[in-house]
Amino acid sequence: YARLTSKYAGHLKVAIRKRVLYQDTGYQLGDVNLDGIVNRTDADLILDYCTDLATFTDLQKKLADTYSDSSINSYDAVYLLQLISGTVNIEGDAPIHIYSYTDLEDGVIFKDDIIKSGESATYFLWLYLDETTPNDAQKTYFVGNIDVDGEYIPKVNPVSFSTDSWETIITAVKENNISKYNVGDTKEVNLGTTYGTHTLRIANTSTPSECSTSGFSQTACGFVLEFADIITTHKMNDTNTNVGGWPATSMRTFVNNDIYNAIPSELKSAIIDTTVVSGHGSTSGEENFTSIDKLYISAPKEIWSDWSDEYDSAKDLTRTLDYYKNKGVTMSNYSDAIKKNGTSDSIWWLRSSCSSSATSYIIVFNNGYWNTSYMASSNYGVSPAFRIG
Repeated sequence: YARLTSKYAGHLKVAIRKRVLYQDTGYQLGDVNLDGIVNRTDADLILDYCTDLATFTDLQKKLADTYSDSSINSYDAVYLLQLISGTVNIEGDAPIHIYSYTDLEDGVIFKDDIIKSGESATYFLWLYLDETTPNDAQKTYFVGNIDVDGEYIPKVNPVSFSTDSWETIITAVKENNISKYNVGDTKEVNLGTTYGTHTLRIANTSTPSECSTSGFSQTACGFVLEFADIITTHKMNDTNTNVGGWPATSMRTFVNNDIYNAIPSELKSAIIDTTVVSGHGSTSGEENFTSIDKLYISAPKEIWSDWSDEYDSAKDLTRTLDYYKNKGVTMSNYSDAIKKNGTSDSIWWLRSSCSSSATSYIIVFNNGYWNTSYMASSNYGVSPAFRIG
């Protein structure tokens, strides 16, 4: 390699070209004969078409219009030859530039290229000795190496959950670029004239292995946002029944229609479907329920880390949200489970039926404690959660 680049550096030619696909055709612009290579043969074929010596399909016509003027003529052939020879370079084109090794800066052949997220790129590399190379280079083997360096450039640069736009937050979550967002961070969201402005909180960012367990609720897995306050009050059901559990409640319909549709569109579009597991009541034949929801309300285990009440039949099918775990919320240390309706500490609903009753659901009391005997037709606080991704 040292001999090649020192003795023959002026004769060593190097070139690289990125393979750029044209629109959604699967071919490069100019690849008229569809062979995967853009070269003089394609330019000659364009000239043949201009003189009625060739017939093109609609796809070939797209690829032949290299000058992008909606017509095919000799200019397209000339322009294609210029692209191939590297004598023209406009935005969006990737011509071949052939250099002598002595012309390179620090041996760099190609740089500053960007591959977008989700794209793949193919690069063609040429290394050869030109026709003026001295004869003593013949029958000599040379060994070298090519180094490729790259770096990840995030689409967005998150700064703060409270100040970043929803577009930035959503993109950051999808790219798992959330180091600037911490569990417990809050952000105001405007739910319109009916419900007003409320506070969203990052309730969870982790996805431990238990989330992959069959039949496990996904409500405390991944990037979870919950309302840190109470939006409004609503009944779990119009009558005092918990038959059918969470999936059958009027509350579920309410949060997945009225509240969901009040969320700003840029955030609403990023809310993902969540598998929600919830406990059953005392009605004969009922088992735990599974539903798919955009919005849902929490289960007791997601609040109190040592939740063990026997009347929650689904207590082992979810986990404690990171926020409440970090705060150390337990059945004996519960003040951080308090939520306010306006300025007042208020009762808010959980989705678990009480398995010793056919009429009640579990609630969070206004001091952060819990109770299993609140009738389904009572009006208490609504404070849902959801996942984005």
